[in-house]
Amino acid sequence: MGTLDQEFAKEFKAMMYDRKSISGFYNIYDISIPTIPSLLTNLGKGEVCMVKDLKEPFFEKLNDTEVQLVTTPTLMERQLLSNGSFYIDKNGDYKYKQVYLHNGFVAVHSSKSIGLRRKVIVNGKEKEHKVTDGFRYIDYFELRGERRYIYTLPKENVYKLNLCALIITLNKHSSFYQGCKVALQNGNYLYIYVIPYKKGRDTRGYRVIGTKSYPDFSKEVKVLLDYWMEIGVIFDLNMTALENHVNGETNLGIMDLVGTLGFDDYEKTKHSLGYEPPIESN
Repeated sequence: MGTLDQEFAKEFKAMMYDRKSISGFYNIYDISIPTIPSLLTNLGKGEVCMVKDLKEPFFEKLNDTEVQLVTTPTLMERQLLSNGSFYIDKNGDYKYKQVYLHNGFVAVHSSKSIGLRRKVIVNGKEKEHKVTDGFRYIDYFELRGERRYIYTLPKENVYKLNLCALIITLNKHSSFYQGCKVALQNGNYLYIYVIPYKKGRDTRGYRVIGTKSYPDFSKEVKVLLDYWMEIGVIFDLNMTALENHVNGETNLGIMDLVGTLGFDDYEKTKHSLGYEPPIESN
């Protein structure tokens, strides 16, 4: 007869087998996911970038914030009336005009409003504020319920971000920063990984929970696991813990996986969009 831990592990695995035979296949998109404010989930089509070292008044508020590149080939803005409202024609449609980018500038959209004003107070007196050529606030739009503001910024101040993604999947991954395998109450096992995020990569086989610009997702994973325990997706991990190792396991409800990528391998940004590699001389 084995130890209490060995007997518990044997009974737990038998229970998992029985539950899986009843529940069968399940869709990872059916699993409820909590809101995790630290993760970027409202991803559009454009690359995510970081803004650095802007000196332009108002626009400098975008420094050290994440923005996304505008992917539409033609920039359009809604025309305004003298009272600041949008011009609407007799058919109830907005009237647009095309906006042209200055050389060396790029269009981005951000969740941050910079509060750009036409007039400012200088030394107690109202003065008209003139924006430096190339800088521009264009318009705003809604992206999945969030207002996004479109700006044009110098390419030299916009840096492409290398993002990491928190994903769930039924399959093992070979390249990841952090990972764990959890037992679901329906008898199946699920993998949670932190992987390098690539825009446009085929995500069939896994579900992206969210992204951020650093590979340590320990806090986010804890939020996810606590939520799943609360609603009964996974077992209470305090109840599935073992006093001693059984076949290398210390907790039947979760197994930590050693990452194949180190945090030292991660580089947040490298070059700005305006970077031009030096021409090598023969």
